[in-house]
This record gives sequence, C-alpha cells and structure tokens, in this order.
Amino acid sequence: MSGEVILRRLSRLNITAFLFLGLLIINSSFLDVSSASTAKVPRLNCVGSGEITGLHPGWSTLSAQQLTVVQSTSSSFRVYWCPAAAPQGTGMISYTLTSMLGAITCETTLLTCTMSGISTASKLSLMASDETGSYPSEQIAIQNSSIPTPCVRSPMKCNIGPGFLTFPTYGNSAPTGMGSCTFAAVANWQEIALGLHPDPSLINKQFVAAGGNVNLGLTTDQVFNYWRTFGIAGVFLDSSKQLPIDPVNVQRAIDDPNIRVIIASLNLGKNQNFAGISIANPSYHWVVVDGYTPQGPLVVTWGQTLQMTWQQWNLEAVTTWTVSTGNQLKSLLGNQ
Repeated sequence: MSGEVILRRLSRLNITAFLFLGLLIINSSFLDVSSASTAKVPRLNCVGSGEITGLHPGWSTLSAQQLTVVQSTSSSFRVYWCPAAAPQGTGMISYTLTSMLGAITCETTLLTCTMSGISTASKLSLMASDETGSYPSEQIAIQNSSIPTPCVRSPMKCNIGPGFLTFPTYGNSAPTGMGSCTFAAVANWQEIALGLHPDPSLINKQFVAAGGNVNLGLTTDQVFNYWRTFGIAGVFLDSSKQLPIDPVNVQRAIDDPNIRVIIASLNLGKNQNFAGISIANPSYHWVVVDGYTPQGPLVVTWGQTLQMTWQQWNLEAVTTWTVSTGNQLKSLLGNQ
C-alpha cells in the first residue's frame, strides 16, 4: 500500500473520530444542562390542590397553592405552584401572580413563571380566573403606578393597541366627579374605535338629557337605551355583547382585529386601589380597554391612558362589552 493511500485513510479516521468526539461533547453538555435545570424544579405535593366546589377556579386551601420561589439567575426567580380547579367553571384557567411590593406581575396559563425584582422572601399573591371570573375577595388590590409599563413581547404577550392617544375628560375627573364616566367612556370608545372626536359640551348635554348628573351616574340600561334611541354625538348603538372578563379573553378581544377595544364596568370598593389611585368612596366605574402589557390592561378614563394590574382587574372587573354602531347617517337624515 502506498504512503499516499495510508495518509488518506488516516485522515478519514481522524475526521470520523473528531466528529464522534464532537457529538459526545455536545450530547454530554446537553445532558448536563438538562440535569442542572431539572434539579431546580421543586417537587410539589399537588394532590387535591384544586377547589372541589363552586363556580370559579380556586384551591382547596390557601396552603394548597404550594407557592415556591427558586432562584433562576442572578436577577430572576422562577415561581411554581399547584393547579387550581373549577368543577363548574368554563374555559381555560389562567393565573395571576403579583408581588406585594411593587405590584410586579406575571399572568400565565402555566403553573410556573419567571419574575425579576423579587426574592425568595417576597410575599406573593396568586389568583386563578376563567371565563366565569374569579372568586370574590375582600382583599385590597396591590397598588401600582398608573404609568403604562414597557411593552416587552418576550417572554409575555403585550399589545398597546392604538398607543397613547389624548382624550378630553368629558367632565369626568379623578377621583371625584365620576358620575359621567359612562358617557365619557362612550366618547373615548368613539375616538379609539371610529377615529371621531366628540364635542365635550355635546357629550355633557346628552349625559344630562339621559338623566345623569355629576354625583349620580347612569345604569347600563340607561346608557345603552339612550345610545340606541337618540345616539351619542351622532353615533347610534346597533348592538352590544357581553364578553368573558378573564385575562385570557380580554387579551383575545384586544388582539382580535374585529374588536380591538372594549368597554368595561368596574366595581371599586372603599379604599380599593385602581391604576395608581386609591378610591375613597365605593362606586361603579366605566372604562375603555384598548391594550394590555405584561402587568395588566391599559384603560382609558379621566382623559388618560392608565395601567391596571391583572390582579386589580380580577378583583374589580364586573362586565365587559364589545359594541357595534351604525354610522352618522341617522343623524344626518334627521337634520334634513
């Protein structure tokens, strides 16, 4: 056998050996990483953790949540918990995890999430929701800043909708003078959904004509009946449809190009925290939802776009609607 042939065969053997060795190194590294990450996952005793009766999703006891915080990196922590259950519930269960300090939030349909800005000693609040909503609670929502958080698309979804438009207050200011919130919400919806700019003086005039005043608001039926019959700022309501109020369906509605913006009714209890403001007196309040961030819904009220947390939403949201309207044809024909 010639020396040249021998060299070629040796070269092939060396290449084969090198590739085999490389595969061993890659597989070994993969196994090491997998083993290391698996070692950090706590083994939770979740037998019987879910609620066994009732309409909304929950846990059999508070301790059944088994909230466990594990350090993931130098600046982030992985949180784990046991599943909730809703024997009479509807739809997918989602979980809202909120830090008692700073209202740092995680909203997910999984049983784990990664959070920064907390520690293994942080006090956390965990809620479960589905299409029926959440269990009523006497707890006060954790306060946050009203400033919208950055829209970080990874690892959590977000959608800031039309961005941060400017709105008149339409006579509705915080935290007093909230009576006209219904007509203000309709006007805000028209600006976002239809691109209109209703005249504030006309909105106030029609609010009074519908039976409202600064201290006394209107019921849902009063608002929708007036809107359907007389129109608000020249726009007539064709139909309204209630939507599920849970975070999963709120996000779906905002992401739906045929909806994009919804009207919501909130029940704000005494001293309840809402979008950076503590509410002194209990009241029902209408807002428009036109976006969301990882922390919670972006709501328009009082002439501003404010940031709620998902925990606040779960505790305060009562009803959400998608509405459809006719154009201004009826108003134009009526003036001829």
